[in-house]
Amino acid sequence: MKKFIQITLSFVLIINFSFSQELLPVEYDTTNTSARILINGNAFHFSTAIQNSFARKWLFGGEITDEIKENTFSEHNLYDRIGGGYRLNIQYRSDKVLFEKRPDLSWMVNVSNETHFSSEYAQGLFGLLFFGNERFLGEEANLSNSVGNFVDYITIGGGIHNKKTKSFITLNVVLPRAYSDFYINRGSFFTSETGDKIDILLEGELNNSASPAYFQGLGGAISFDYNFPFGQSEGNNFSGTFRVSGRNIGVYKLNSVDRISIDTDAEFSGFSIEDLRTAFNNEDESSSPITDSLNITEANGSFWKFIPGFIQVGKIVDKDSDTKFQSFFGIRMYTSFLYRPLVFAGVDYKPIDNFSLGAQGTYGGYGSFRLGMYGNYSAEKFSLGLGSEDLLGLMMKNQYGQSLMLRLLLKI
Repeated sequence: MKKFIQITLSFVLIINFSFSQELLPVEYDTTNTSARILINGNAFHFSTAIQNSFARKWLFGGEITDEIKENTFSEHNLYDRIGGGYRLNIQYRSDKVLFEKRPDLSWMVNVSNETHFSSEYAQGLFGLLFFGNERFLGEEANLSNSVGNFVDYITIGGGIHNKKTKSFITLNVVLPRAYSDFYINRGSFFTSETGDKIDILLEGELNNSASPAYFQGLGGAISFDYNFPFGQSEGNNFSGTFRVSGRNIGVYKLNSVDRISIDTDAEFSGFSIEDLRTAFNNEDESSSPITDSLNITEANGSFWKFIPGFIQVGKIVDKDSDTKFQSFFGIRMYTSFLYRPLVFAGVDYKPIDNFSLGAQGTYGGYGSFRLGMYGNYSAEKFSLGLGSEDLLGLMMKNQYGQSLMLRLLLKI
């Protein structure tokens, strides 16, 4: 097993911008039924403990000073979460009639590239990675109950959409490009006060896709939107449209996965954590007295995984409304056990017919409260929306994440 501890420790700090957030108001326009191309792009990362002052240097390069590390370490609780992703999705919706008896139905195709990562980890993992065992002399670093996963995949699909209501359903082929995960059921790392003795307790596993092919497997998923009006009766002051959305709800099979398991309770004298890293980087593991004692097993096989898709339910903004102010709100959930249900609520303001802006608050997901803003411009043949779910995170180093969103609609 190469680099087990180093990879495991590093996993929780892999800050890739990734996966989809969809709080930009959707252009819900029942009057326009023309063919269209819709492009959605978004990226975010969010954490309960890792501030942007640390994450930006880790991501883009730069010196992570002892002060930054200490400040970040002090923000950690016994356990913390981090997650994020990016998404680029392109849809084409035709205006051709499929069925004479159902003139509102037509066909559509879509392609996307998505990445998602998430982790819940013990404070000791962060400390060992960035301070080494000197930070824990005479102390025990807890590593137990730490998990994480990363996946990058492409989807290609097609289906049916309703030109008027904008509801749709598609069936998608899922083509995973990379996958990794780890978990540590039990783990601790103790260094004596003099640094001459190390006790390691570690029971865990690391999985990594290993197929020589560009695509690591194959799967299937569905995506859908279902829009339905409410409160349309006469005299009702609260009305609008609810949307139930699902993105890539499905599974995929990885053809070849390297599985590395470790189950050890060992004591080493005269070694440091740097010696352990050197041992795991050594190509000839059999010559290392450290790795010989760790009870490591390796295997290769295939397995099935759920796609980290998501479901969102909530009230959306109606482009045809005559009111200047509209509310929107709802709840979102990923098909990942590390993601907490996220609730959101906001207000859309339309000062003129072709332009709107708004603000929303969110709570949950991989962190706590965030404040976001957006702007949306509509013309005869296109509309463009830009926004962020974490406005403070874009500007301030002491925040715990960042978010950017873009939506471009071209009417053909």
